[in-house]
Amino acid sequence: MVAINLFRLIGRDDLLLSAFYDACQLSTSTILRGVLRADGTPEKLSQRDRELAISLKGELSRRTISLFLVAFNASPDEDECARPQSCKEIMLGAQTWFCEKGVYSVDADPLSRDIEDGLSGMRGFLCDACAESMFDRVRQAQCSVMSMLPKSLGIV
Repeated sequence: MVAINLFRLIGRDDLLLSAFYDACQLSTSTILRGVLRADGTPEKLSQRDRELAISLKGELSRRTISLFLVAFNASPDEDECARPQSCKEIMLGAQTWFCEKGVYSVDADPLSRDIEDGLSGMRGFLCDACAESMFDRVRQAQCSVMSMLPKSLGIV
């Protein structure tokens, strides 16, 4: 929050992207109510920036959910997959689990290293080709998140 206000104050809109991304990792309550600086001074975002941060937090959460659905939504390539039926069932099972349980623990950080770390457990179940394909889809989805951020913040 401090960074957003500072960058606004000094006219550095080019730095807002990372500041808003960081703010989106805060709780909604913190975004709305603000924080206390070390010296006890309250720090709040403007109404416009609070609305923008909440909207972006929602968009990033949706993008994180989408990222997992993209990761698990693939039919094995018959030419490359060593175990097409098994890999298909594993991906469907993972997608079903995510939709039923995992979706409730998603945060607003689709670029988190934790995503790739979490998905790495799938390597033991999928053939190598399907696992690599899954990670490629995740990286592509993460790149699309980065490309949408400037437009979402109005700094295109």
